[in-house]
Amino acid sequence: MMKLKFKKHSELIFGIGMLAFGIFYFLLTKQLPRKGAFDATFFPYILTSFMAVLGILQLIAGIKASKEFNPEDYTSENLDYLTVVKILALIVTYIAFLQTIGFLICTMVFLVLGFILLAPPEQKKNYVQYISISVIASILIYFIFRNGLNLMLPEGILRLGR
Repeated sequence: MMKLKFKKHSELIFGIGMLAFGIFYFLLTKQLPRKGAFDATFFPYILTSFMAVLGILQLIAGIKASKEFNPEDYTSENLDYLTVVKILALIVTYIAFLQTIGFLICTMVFLVLGFILLAPPEQKKNYVQYISISVIASILIYFIFRNGLNLMLPEGILRLGR
């Protein structure tokens, strides 16, 4: 019975959590020193705004879902705990090697392996697409942080800034 009660309010709880995290992140961002309109605080303020909007939308959806929840329609979910453990191990490995190997290479490998792990087992793996997205996203993020926001990401073995 407790599981059904949680399931009934899970969307609402997620919305409250997201909104609370957005407010917490906003308070942390306000403590950063400002150097102009487009400085290191610009991107965190954008993220805070998105989190607040998404948190409010999730709250609205959670209230609606709580009202419409029908216990007879509920079916137990079959969770894949092994995939969760693999993703957590991938995140820990990413963090461990980020300084040594560098942002570009670590992020590319992390994204490709993440795509492979999270793709449904019955779906054919599109490795070319995974690699393409990973390379483009990693390079784009690196240059946005490096040139647009003037923030350094770990270079690792590539030493691009020297």
